[in-house]
Order: sequence, then C-alpha cells, then structure tokens
Amino acid sequence: SLVEDLGYSSDYLEALCFLIIGNETLNNNPSNVPNATGAKGFAILGQISPVLRKR
Repeated sequence: SLVEDLGYSSDYLEALCFLIIGNETLNNNPSNVPNATGAKGFAILGQISPVLRKR
C-alpha cells in the first residue's frame, strides 16, 4: 500500500492521524480539508479538556 511504501505500517495509520489532528488542535491550527468535506471553512478539530483533580 502507499502508506507502507512511505515507511509507515498500515496498522498504525488511524493512530497516526489522531496524533496529527491532536497536535494541530494543541497548536490552534485548523486541520480539516473544506474542499474534501464540503465544510464552509477551515476549523480546529477536537477539544482539549483538562482534568481538574482535588488534592
């Protein structure tokens, strides 16, 4: 497959995609593709929800 030709195992493709999207979200970068999805514009995907712990 093309993914494996690039040196990546296809077993890890989904995890790699989530890693990239998560990194873009942490850096406030849009990571959608409006031309491919029909979205009206670029958007930051996901939400970072910190856990507040009581001591």
